[in-house]
Amino acid sequence: MRLTARRLVFFAVASTALVMTAFAGLPNFFPRVDVPLGPPECVLADCSSDPQGLAIADLNDDGSPDLITANNGSDDASVFLNSGTGNFTLAATLAAGLGPTGVDAADFDDDGNTDLAVLNGSDSNVGIYPGNGDGSFGSPNLVDVGAGTFPENILSADFDDDGNADFVTTNLFDDSISVFLGNGDGTFEDAIVIAVAGGPSGIAAGNFDGGALDLAVTLDDDFPGEVAILLGDGAGNFDLQTPNQVVGDTPLGIAVGDLDNDSNDDIAVANWAEDSISVLFGNGDGSFTDGPLLAAGIFPEDVAIADIDGDLLLDILTLDSFGEGDVDGFLLVFPGNGDGTFGEAGTYDVGAGPGVVEAADLDGDGALDVVTTHLDSDDVGILINSGGGNSGECVGDCNGDGMVSISELVRGVNIALGQLDVSECTAFDRDSDGQVSISELVAAVNSALEGCVAA
Repeated sequence: MRLTARRLVFFAVASTALVMTAFAGLPNFFPRVDVPLGPPECVLADCSSDPQGLAIADLNDDGSPDLITANNGSDDASVFLNSGTGNFTLAATLAAGLGPTGVDAADFDDDGNTDLAVLNGSDSNVGIYPGNGDGSFGSPNLVDVGAGTFPENILSADFDDDGNADFVTTNLFDDSISVFLGNGDGTFEDAIVIAVAGGPSGIAAGNFDGGALDLAVTLDDDFPGEVAILLGDGAGNFDLQTPNQVVGDTPLGIAVGDLDNDSNDDIAVANWAEDSISVLFGNGDGSFTDGPLLAAGIFPEDVAIADIDGDLLLDILTLDSFGEGDVDGFLLVFPGNGDGTFGEAGTYDVGAGPGVVEAADLDGDGALDVVTTHLDSDDVGILINSGGGNSGECVGDCNGDGMVSISELVRGVNIALGQLDVSECTAFDRDSDGQVSISELVAAVNSALEGCVAA
């Protein structure tokens, strides 16, 4: 039987729907773009390397999220500015202290510009770089964490509800965390040091008891590993709860979000030595109940929680450090069902030695995209989400009228089937590879259903 063009559209859309049903909640991404930490002409010994920390923030006040990496192997930090479409350019390389392991961004001096906090693990201090509002930064103010503490991770937030940005570090060698309350001028009060035994590593903030901002810290010294819960009083003090929450072996990365839609914050933990993700369901009173244990490839170091598939339900993201064949590693996306259960993970190629994973809308289309750091290939991977939200560039809008019609969808299907040349409507070929893929057809259907603005 010969299919008419309209039937082809129905067939393509119906087939796509069946695929999305069979693999519920799995997102589609355009081909990954790897952004090197340094310019191509850099000499190997002078190149930035080993990006152990990652932060995402608008550094030049243009409304688009930019990227910062803390590069442990080269003692510096890389600043990447976003064009607004998810394309990034290396704008600056900032000299740091010895062995930077983490980075975060906030307005520490209350001047309206985003500043940086780079955690120098081997120097046991934090460099506060005042932002100029254009993606450039002034010389750092060094904040001492304490000799020999070897701080491993840093998190900024307002812990004492005074409107000023604060930060906290996890101190691996000192079995403690240090809370630094900001004065709003780029300076900080003396640290509030809280003993947290067990090798504190990863840290995340949430509201676990309905009160002030609380903290969750991974402890990777014991087998099995544990998570420490510290309840905040809104004045910058935290009360360590006992006992700790038991998770898998060598927990490192940690993330917070409401995974079962009960309005209580839950926790996901990457268990590096156990190749798994632990889920802890918050009870709303500072206590937790064990959730599912998700198989997560090999040596997952980090975890993130975000709605990647656009279904308004939170998903879990992690990184498989070892790929297969020519693939260096994988991003794993566990689609959330909204009740604390998760579908089978989708896998997506990433670079060599994946370390950190974060999600943000990099191209302004309303869909969350993914950023990964690659410790072995010394670059940052950009995965632009092709589904959900308003694309902004109106995929499939052949005549540039700001809409996608049925006839234009027909044209896209015919291009995908090879019956028309891509030159008949280049608006379908978002990645400029000369072909129209299923993900591009899905993006065009989303444009037709949800509306868009022509590029």
